[in-house]
Amino acid sequence: KVVDAGSGNGINGATVTVGTQTATANNDDGEVTLKNLLGGRDVPYPMVAKANGYVDSTVMVLVKADGKAIPDVINLTKACKVLFDADGGWFKSGYDQRTVSVAKDKTIQEAQVEVPSKGDYAFKEWQLGGEKYDVKKTAVTKDITLKAVWAKPATATFVVEDADGQPVASA
Repeated sequence: KVVDAGSGNGINGATVTVGTQTATANNDDGEVTLKNLLGGRDVPYPMVAKANGYVDSTVMVLVKADGKAIPDVINLTKACKVLFDADGGWFKSGYDQRTVSVAKDKTIQEAQVEVPSKGDYAFKEWQLGGEKYDVKKTAVTKDITLKAVWAKPATATFVVEDADGQPVASA
C-alpha cells in the first residue's frame, strides 16, 4: 500500500517496483499487488515507490511465505519543484535551466545544487523574487524558481612607464 505521509490516504496511480516487476495502484486505497515474488525466505528486496507530485522512496521489504511484504505500507512525501534558472549562464548539461524535486518543508540537498557558469562572470548567489535565497537553510514549501545572480568580471587598466615615469603603453 502506498500512502501520503501527511494524510495517510492511499495514492491512486502510485507505482511500486521490486526487481523487474512494477505494479500500479488503481484505487484510492493505494493498494498494489505484485505477483510471483519469492516469499518465505526472509530475503530483503529493495522496493521503489513513485507517484506524481511526490518524492520517490526506496525501502527494503521482506516477503514472507504468505506473499505479504513487511513493511506493507510505504509513505511518500509531497514534492515541490525547484527550477534553477542560470540567467544567461549554463549548467554542465549545456542547458540554461534545471529542475529538481524536493520534499515539501525540507531544504534542497547539496547534491541537487549545481553552480552554473557564465563566461568571465562569477556566480554570486541564488535569488527568489529578487531576494537572496539560502539553499542550504531555507525550507521549500511550494514550487519555486531560483535565479542565478552574477558578479561582473573585474577589469583592470595597466600603464607601462619608462624610467622617467612617462607612460609608454597602456592595456
